[in-house]
Amino acid sequence: LENFLASSEQIVLPAPETPQVTIILVLWNQAPLTLACLQSLAEEVSVPIEVIIVDNASTDRTSELLGRVRNANILHQSENVGFLRGVNAALPEIRGGHVLLLNNDATLRHGTLAAAVETMNSAPDIGAVGGPIILPNGALQEAGSIIWRDGSCLGYGRHDDPSLGSYMFHREVDYCSGAFLMIRDGVFQDMGGFDDLYAPAYYEETDLCMRIRASGYRILYDPRAAIDHFEFGSLTKRSTAHEWQSENREKFREKH
Repeated sequence: LENFLASSEQIVLPAPETPQVTIILVLWNQAPLTLACLQSLAEEVSVPIEVIIVDNASTDRTSELLGRVRNANILHQSENVGFLRGVNAALPEIRGGHVLLLNNDATLRHGTLAAAVETMNSAPDIGAVGGPIILPNGALQEAGSIIWRDGSCLGYGRHDDPSLGSYMFHREVDYCSGAFLMIRDGVFQDMGGFDDLYAPAYYEETDLCMRIRASGYRILYDPRAAIDHFEFGSLTKRSTAHEWQSENREKFREKH
């Protein structure tokens, strides 16, 4: 980040007239991670994309970084409203196409976006698509996720080798993480975005996938749609994440 900001470089994102995928990024500090994420998007040429960036009043060098970004729709919040409300703030700005929720602590691998779009377009009853989420040590964070009867969730294959056969085929799953979740054109808007019950974060994508499936769609895992993810990288304290997860698990259990 220091080298990038000291240079005259810019991040030039695609600017298609008709985007096939709208990517929503919610930021709160962690500018170095955001830089890597945006650079991976700038290299995307296989799918026409638009990028909506919601900055939740970052206090680090994020504003400097965003000043170097071209062709993004940047929404500046006056305070940190969290991930859920940040995503929902972007809903009116979506111009069309499938919606991709992507964490700013994640980077796309080559071919990931094209694979997810191909899978989404392969059948009209596919409501959302996710893929393997790879941790910095090369192990799986998840290959799709399981929802248990008590409302707890498990990333399938966590800490396993992502190249094993268990994770290398398309299949239906309970849900996929919001770190990378592509939602069919119009479905996210029809659902009204995330349920504010789960603000500021956690279980919102689990609830969304439950509602998508209740509407007659399937959630698919595509082994080709892999991302690299610095888990909890967008947080300052992991303890905060676990507290929110615990509170929202009970809300989720009661609702569903």
